[in-house]
Amino acid sequence: MLSADTVLQMAARHGFDLAGIADLREPLPHKDYNKEWITSGQHGSMQYLARTLRERLDPGLYLKDARSAVVLGVLYRSERMDQALEEAVCKVARYAGGRDYHKILKKKAYRYLAELLPGNPTLKFRICVDTAPVAEKLLAARAGLGFQGKNTLVIHPGKGSYFFLVVILLDQQLQPTPPVADGCGQCRRCIDACPTRALKPYQLDARRCISYRTIEDRTPGEFDGSSAGWVFGCDICQEVCPYNRKPVYATHPAFQFRERLLPLMEGYLEDENVYEYTATGSALRRAGYEKLKSSVEVVRGS
Repeated sequence: MLSADTVLQMAARHGFDLAGIADLREPLPHKDYNKEWITSGQHGSMQYLARTLRERLDPGLYLKDARSAVVLGVLYRSERMDQALEEAVCKVARYAGGRDYHKILKKKAYRYLAELLPGNPTLKFRICVDTAPVAEKLLAARAGLGFQGKNTLVIHPGKGSYFFLVVILLDQQLQPTPPVADGCGQCRRCIDACPTRALKPYQLDARRCISYRTIEDRTPGEFDGSSAGWVFGCDICQEVCPYNRKPVYATHPAFQFRERLLPLMEGYLEDENVYEYTATGSALRRAGYEKLKSSVEVVRGS
């Protein structure tokens, strides 16, 4: 029988910076809020969030008989990326400074499970890295990887919020790890710093969010608000967070800054060939050439 201690110790050996276990016997919180968020249209054009709402709130619909979720975190903040952002004309969110995390983390999770499975041949699982219909942040908070802050991101008291999440659903009951108490207190720096007023305490209106508008938004029309120099994503609500004041940098080589992003961050994206060179193997592909080009033109005042 798989034990929680084995799961957590092995996660550390495989290079995961954070690890916890969430109990799935109790319903996930904020069910009514999530439904209201969709009904009010705050998800914008991200229709997949509406289509998969039931699965996101009930992991058992994504993996039958799911009883536990192993939640893993991998840091992605890079010192070189911090330096590049200080001088950037066009800013790129830190998570896109390295290689695309989806495939990297899924492979990492499979290698981790490959060591667990020989002793547990009947174990059923599903690996979820961002694109799967699971509520990663809710599960991360329940598993004790941090608390969900007023900027809606998961914040670890010692490591900040610059980390990717991997969720592995299991059909086996494991001893859960304790949650972390909310550490925001009276602080509202993220809310006050957001130039488009996308944030309320513990709530995000995606339609106003710079990250959404520069990546996900597929509705016509120009951005009705300041992009504050960001052309792909936005880190403002993380930059002002006190828990990110002392940087904790990534050690995984795939998430170190790629120098090929520098021309883009200097404001150059002349043609699609330059885009292909810049975006190959990167999360930048999520936006696509035309959208990224448009964002650069907005920042440069073209």
